[in-house]
Amino acid sequence: MGLVLSRLARLGLLDVSIQFLCFVVAAFLRTEIFYDISASLTYVFLTYYSLSSYAPRWPVGRITRTLVNSALVVTWAVRLGTFLLLRIIRDGGRDVRFDGVRNRPARF
Repeated sequence: MGLVLSRLARLGLLDVSIQFLCFVVAAFLRTEIFYDISASLTYVFLTYYSLSSYAPRWPVGRITRTLVNSALVVTWAVRLGTFLLLRIIRDGGRDVRFDGVRNRPARF
């Protein structure tokens, strides 16, 4: 159980690090266009990282289930990220959800 928690902690730390870096860029540029796409790309990256790091050591049945599940996660992340990015682009590069906090990084 300790090994699983160690792997999850590593993935969690990597996730938080990526999201914080994206926040710093978005706060500096005062834009939210990176928000949704960075979250989707983080899902895709962490899924790939998890598979490439841990899956080769698993039995065949578990790998098949993991690959199917991972493919579904990646498909959903790409679909959702694309939809949200296109919506922001269509609306002129602004997301109304961030109108009250865009210029205040502490609340952003």
